[in-house]
Amino acid sequence: VNQQATNLVMTIDDGTGQIEARQWLDGSSGMDLEQLMEKQGVRENEWIRVLGTVKHFGGKRHFNAMVIRAVTDPHEIYFSMLEALQVHMLYTRGPPAGASQGLSNNSQYAYNAATSTSNAGSALGGFAHLPAMERKIVQHIINSAPDEEGIHVTDLTRGLGPNVNAEDVSNALDRLTEAGHIFNTIDEFHYQIST
Repeated sequence: VNQQATNLVMTIDDGTGQIEARQWLDGSSGMDLEQLMEKQGVRENEWIRVLGTVKHFGGKRHFNAMVIRAVTDPHEIYFSMLEALQVHMLYTRGPPAGASQGLSNNSQYAYNAATSTSNAGSALGGFAHLPAMERKIVQHIINSAPDEEGIHVTDLTRGLGPNVNAEDVSNALDRLTEAGHIFNTIDEFHYQIST
């Protein structure tokens, strides 16, 4: 882990390879590297969950980390290994023999994480536990963002109705991103479903 003037740089490994991850720092927070890592519950050489997008800059690929958090459940480690293996196999060997139109619902999360697309036909059953605002956001993204670019936050807010508070939408988007239900696509203003 290395702190630069504008970002935190680390090398992450998912079991299939390593990639440089960057988390852009908020200059107004005034936190140094140790304080930031303590706030996120992160320590070097320990398991973490990183949510973000792959970016290309200067001919080099890196991971733009939006959320970094410590892994506390050992099952999450096994799930991550299996997910990385499945995505790797999908890209190196193609879909399994006999696979018809797409992947099963059980593998949809891994496929979405790898390809940055969504399955607009997936049910909201997995999101039934969310508060009403977050459910409305997820439903609107599913219905309105069929391509990999996702939906712009302005269009999302307008689509939720005239009486929606922009701050409530922003807070709900933050919670959905931190939980891994949605992610940023082409920039920090476009969102897509990840599960």
